[in-house]
Formats: sequence, C-alpha cells, structure tokens
Amino acid sequence: MKKIFLFSFVMLLSITLFSQTKIEISLSEVSPLLQSINHDPALEATWDVQFNYDATVVTGAAGNAGAVYIPTINKFWTSRWASGVAHQWNANGTLDLEFTLPFTGTRGMCFDGQYVYHSTATTTVQKVDPVTRTVVGTIPVAGAPNGFRFIAYNPDGNSGAGSIIGGNWTAPNLNFYEFSMTGTLLRTINSTVTGVYGLAYDNWSPGGPFLWVWSQGAGAGTPQLIQQMNYTTGLYTGVTHDVISDVGVGQTGAIAGGLFITDELVPGFVTLGGMLQGVPDRLFGYELTTTGPPCPVGAPTNPNPPDGATNVPIAGNTATWTNGAGTTQVEVWFGPTGNLTQVYSGAPITSFALPTLNYFTTYGWYVKDKNDTCFTQGPTWTFTTVQDPNLIEWCDEFASISNWTIIGPLGLTNWSAAASGSAGGTAPELRMSWTPSFTGESKIRSSVLPIAFLNNWLTYYSFNFFFDWYAN
Repeated sequence: MKKIFLFSFVMLLSITLFSQTKIEISLSEVSPLLQSINHDPALEATWDVQFNYDATVVTGAAGNAGAVYIPTINKFWTSRWASGVAHQWNANGTLDLEFTLPFTGTRGMCFDGQYVYHSTATTTVQKVDPVTRTVVGTIPVAGAPNGFRFIAYNPDGNSGAGSIIGGNWTAPNLNFYEFSMTGTLLRTINSTVTGVYGLAYDNWSPGGPFLWVWSQGAGAGTPQLIQQMNYTTGLYTGVTHDVISDVGVGQTGAIAGGLFITDELVPGFVTLGGMLQGVPDRLFGYELTTTGPPCPVGAPTNPNPPDGATNVPIAGNTATWTNGAGTTQVEVWFGPTGNLTQVYSGAPITSFALPTLNYFTTYGWYVKDKNDTCFTQGPTWTFTTVQDPNLIEWCDEFASISNWTIIGPLGLTNWSAAASGSAGGTAPELRMSWTPSFTGESKIRSSVLPIAFLNNWLTYYSFNFFFDWYAN
C-alpha cells in the first residue's frame, strides 16, 4: 500500500525529461533497473571466503558472467554473457580449456547431477551434457514473461522430481518462476528486488530451504548484496552479505553476476559461489554452512509480540520466546526489516527489552539457540508499530488516476496507474512513462484534500518514488 500524508493542500508532481545518455561500465552486463537495498551485516563464519580467482586473467578476457561447479567432472564452468564462449576450469582455479557453445548469452548456470542448464535471457533454457559439451535438450519457460536471465536448480521441487527457478530483471516482471524439468509452470514467487543476476537454492542451511538472491543493487560503486529469501514463504529474511566487502575489495565498478551452490567442492562444507563482474572479473566461493548431521539444538518458538502483529506500541515492549532444547548460549538479532543487527549474545535468556521504536515501522527479529559446536536459527518474526496519532492519512491505491488531474503542459499521455511496485509500496502505483518522449515539464495534480485541523500548524508530507534512468 502506498501511503501519502497530506495536509490541506493540493499535491503537485512535476517531472522534467531531458535527452537520454548512454552509460557503460567495463564489459559487465548492467541492469537498466537498479535501486539500493537495505544491508544487514552477516555472520563472519557464514561468509568465510574459500577461494577468489581472477577470472579475467584465467580466461584471457573480461565479460565473464555465469559460473557453476560440476562435481561429476570436478570442474568449474564460466561463461561470457555476450557470446557463446565458455571456459572449463580445474578445481584449483587454473584453466583447463576454452570451448564455444552453439548458443550465445549464458548469464547463469545450474547443475542437476547430470546436466548443466543455461539461462540466456530468453524463454528457452539450454540443457548441456558437461562431458561432451553438447546441447541435449531445452526447457521452455515461456510462462516467465521475460524468460530466464538467472537460474537455480531445486532438487526438492515438483514433489522430488526436480525443478528450475529463474526470472529476469525486466520491470514490472521482477518475480521468480518455478518450472518442472519439462517446462510446466509450478509456482510464481513474488519479488520486487531489481537488478537480480544470480540465484541459488539452499536446502542445507538451518531454518531453510532458502533462495540466495544476488542483485546489482543501485549499480557500480554500491553494495552488491546476496540476500536470503525463505523459499517456502517467498519473504526475504533480512540476512544479506555484500560481496564487495571481501571478494571485491578495491573494485569501484564491480556488479553482481551468476550464482551457484554445491556441497561437493570443499569436504565438509557447502559452498555458495559466483562470478563478480568487474575489473577484473572474480570467480569466488563462500563457506555457507557445514554438512553432516543436523545441529541437535532445538529451534526457538513462541514469539511475543506474535509474528505479524500490528499496532504494537512504540514504547514499553519486551520481546519474549521459548528456547529450544539443548540451548547453552543465545544470540538475539533485531531491527527494522532488512537491517537486523545483533543486540545480545551470551548466556540463555528468554526475554529482551526493546528500545523506543518508530511509528508505523515494521521490525524483524530472530533468535539463535546455540551449544558449543553449532546453532539453530529460528525464523525471522516481524511486527509493525502503531501509526503516529498526529498524522492524518490519505492513501491512494492507484487502481486508476481518477483522483489526479494531468495538467502538463507536456506528457499528457505519459501518466498512468501501473501494475508495479518499484517505488517501495505494493502494486499498483502512479507511473510517469518515458514514452512518448518529450523535453520539458509535465505536472499532475491531486484532488483538494480538506481536513478538519487547526490552522497555522507546521506540516510535513512525504512520498516514495523510484527513478529509472533509461539508457539507450
């Protein structure tokens, strides 16, 4: 829901469009739709770097984007996004051979135990035999409106028969789409994150299964965050990691590329790896979690405030929960959703006094129950505080723009109610389109909003907006 707070005035939006400018960043493939993402620092142990190879040097050129590890031949494959050129690496980070695929534009790859599946930003996924390096089939993904730029394999999907999950960064279709291995659309997972390039399915980490989503954020020079999404609920958990902070240290122009996951590269560990597009490109791997028997510590339960609670007061709150069996240590993480920080670590507790909160804000929190060797992380619980009683709210759902008058003088046909949520709310939203193009000013005016309020009060208003710099 888009919320706009207005006080006794007519709201006027004005946009001036100028000539378009082309922007290029090295040889990397950059999303045309970028926006910043809240960053929650992840655990140190979770993000230990296992390897970090210079892919530009190893493959002889830049433009590398896709990456996957193939345990049946103990090799990496990497791909060039603008051609059919691919490279086979030895597991120690040295080049084995270069080869050319009979199709172009591999951005992402995943492995199902026998074949490698290539996403090429089209509605056809290519199926390749890693031994012969030949195409042995395709999977149609026309049910994904803009095809697959990124791709992940889910061994648990389609009742254990396996599935592929993918999508593209083309607005307004930022969702993820899950298909059977024969091309039947099984599920749509809603997402509004822009610039997604890498995706991996994780059924090893405690509390999962998860999807790891790697986005180009607000572009070069900004955090390149891998975000954790709960696969079952389709909600982001707030756990993130900035690849620039370790793998890409010193790179000002690096952006997200393809992502992969495997438990067969480093014994005893699950590796989350990918290709950072930059100068140079870097093939990397993180220690995601350990393999072996599950942690015997039970999960925390019984949250209060209850998960999803609303109208929670901003003061006097204490979060409480029940620790799982076997807990000898506890961590508590809390903050606005998407920006959780550790607020306690130590002996077991079952309550934590919360600070004074902000009005009408959604907060998230989770508890890690630990012993001396492992931990079990509970789900991320959320609650929303009460609205500020001093605010008077006017909300336009933007099912249409009948509450608004387009007064131009230019761009009279450019305003519309669009089925997107790019400005940070829920669809639909008010949109100013770039087409038909013009140079000048276009204004749109709301209806008069009378309120029963005292005169001469200092008032404020705000609204969210998203600006898509169109590069031709």
